Amino acid sequence: MIKSMTGYGKASFRNDELYLSIEMKSVNHRFLDVSIRLPNQFLQYEDSLRRTVKNRLKRGKVDLYVTIEGEKLFQKDIHVNWALLSNYIEILNQIKRMHHLSSEISIDHLLQLTELFTVVDKEEAYSDLYVIFEKTCEQAVDDLIAMREKEGEVLSRNILEHLANIDAIIENIRLRIPESRMLYESRLYDKIKELLNDKIEIDESRILTEVAIFSEKANIQEEITRLESHSSQFRTVLQEGGLVGRKLDFLIQEMNREINTIGSKGNDFVINNEVIELKSELEMIKEQIQNIE
Repeated sequence: MIKSMTGYGKASFRNDELYLSIEMKSVNHRFLDVSIRLPNQFLQYEDSLRRTVKNRLKRGKVDLYVTIEGEKLFQKDIHVNWALLSNYIEILNQIKRMHHLSSEISIDHLLQLTELFTVVDKEEAYSDLYVIFEKTCEQAVDDLIAMREKEGEVLSRNILEHLANIDAIIENIRLRIPESRMLYESRLYDKIKELLNDKIEIDESRILTEVAIFSEKANIQEEITRLESHSSQFRTVLQEGGLVGRKLDFLIQEMNREINTIGSKGNDFVINNEVIELKSELEMIKEQIQNIE
């Protein structure tokens, strides 16, 4: 089974105190590129999420979004630098004694010393939050893969339709080859006779031999055979499934090369029209395989 690189997946976890949602969107990309967006308080889970995705997917631009809610998860703590506070009080008392000051040290004075206090996120209420993140991400990837597989089935059917059209066009060209060759040889023979214009005496059989040699150089049977082989390989690769996108892209390039050669050697109006149709069908396949993993 082949997979598309386009898809969407979502999974969530909820209990009385926590809600976690992970969404994934993917589009085609030459390699695997994973972008993760989650609240700053949970950045420590980014590497785990990335590994989970990379273990399951091989190609595509993947955007992962995390939504998390839970009152306990976002509570704050105040950390006091007690040693520094003691130093401040000691110094202030020394200043009072040395300068005979009578004012008292108040809490208001101390609150102005911002370096004494640090507001931090409270320790997590869930010791198993790591496991919750990992399992929810796995479920989201499962959902994404299921959609990519469905898209892959659609792509496969569409590609096979275009391959069937290509095979039909190839057969039309094959049937046209004998008549095309006769017309080519006739035109070439007439052209040689016209150029000689009875000014030079030459053996008629020699002319026919030269016409046959030139005609053979324009023979497209070999290209037709290779094109049929590539079409057959294309079907085989599709049936094998897996990571076939790059392999299919290579086969498309080879098929395009053979079609171009047929067009340049064909020397026939009918065959040239068929070549245009071949290129059109091949271009449609090329667009489809750009989205195959």
